[in-house]
Amino acid sequence: MNTDELVRTLFICTGNICRSPMAEYLWRRGAEVRSQSVLTLSGGLAAPNEPSPPHALAVMADRGIDMSKHRSSTLSAAMVANADLVLGMTGRHVREAAVLDLSHSTKIFTLVEFGRLSAAAGPRVGETVPDYVARLGRTRSIGQLGSGGKIDDIGDPYKRRKSLYRKAAVAIEAEVEVILDHLYP
Repeated sequence: MNTDELVRTLFICTGNICRSPMAEYLWRRGAEVRSQSVLTLSGGLAAPNEPSPPHALAVMADRGIDMSKHRSSTLSAAMVANADLVLGMTGRHVREAAVLDLSHSTKIFTLVEFGRLSAAAGPRVGETVPDYVARLGRTRSIGQLGSGGKIDDIGDPYKRRKSLYRKAAVAIEAEVEVILDHLYP
């Protein structure tokens, strides 16, 4: 494992029981495959100390990932402040994170938005991950945080069909892979 730069990534969704834990676990696995040390956390706007629903566990088990020990936690200002990169599943999550501490706005994105921005910027070369993140964050104004609309949102599968959990996991996994490829070329 490359421990030269321990990058702290925070994932956010509404309940922290489906999308953000999926992203957290997929990110951790993707970083491990790339021999990178990361610290991943996830938080939500509601539902503290709740387990992930059976469909979320099953979809992740299909990918060889055990999320059974996950329990939701509530997003806090300290979580945002201590992260190098904050990735929400929707624009609402981005705005909620920014409200906690606007001074960190250059490191808060939707997952889809950061995937698009990193693909446009190209691979990180000669700069730290926090510097790369901040550079991409400075391409937007504070008023643009979370304003990408539905195109930047990962749909919420909570209490819906397993196929929608699978769809969310596929979308999250694709974005995670794009981002990790650009952060760790």
